[in-house]
Amino acid sequence: MGRLFAVILLLIFGIIGTLFNNTHHPSGRTIEEAIERSGREVVAILHREKVNDGEVVFYHKGINNGEAHSVAAGYVQRTNSSWKWVFGGEHTGIDEVTAQYFPSTKGYVKSPFPLAYGESLREDIASIGVLTKNSDIEKKVRIVGNGEGKIWFVFLNPSDGILTKIVGYNQVGEIIFSSDYVEP
Repeated sequence: MGRLFAVILLLIFGIIGTLFNNTHHPSGRTIEEAIERSGREVVAILHREKVNDGEVVFYHKGINNGEAHSVAAGYVQRTNSSWKWVFGGEHTGIDEVTAQYFPSTKGYVKSPFPLAYGESLREDIASIGVLTKNSDIEKKVRIVGNGEGKIWFVFLNPSDGILTKIVGYNQVGEIIFSSDYVEP
């Protein structure tokens, strides 16, 4: 009798744990489905960057009932049978080069963050560098694009501190864009 009670109790806790996990970290058969089940509308995927056990997805998110979009990024984790939304966010901007900073999520959820990323609307920007609070060494970012847009991103070390400045360069290395990053 005691063994049966223990098995039933284990099953109950397993079901409760699964429901809790799916409520806080929605999952889906595809990456897009996992993102949309988290309450975000995916308008277009801009880039998918593979990380240890998942992907960081950069995408345009629908806002204002689909009349506009913001630039979003999120970490989705691969499970045995699905994709699980873990953490992410979005931003809108009026600058020609937008930016957002995600801090480390250590102690909260497992993720590849900190991350600095944004969208570049300028065709003449050939490269971008960023500065952080605790480092005076400029870090070069990766720029990727498709027909839907052009984004830039760089994974940072937690010791670097928050993003403080974005600098855009033309083909010959001249600064053609510079903006301080102010945490929203």
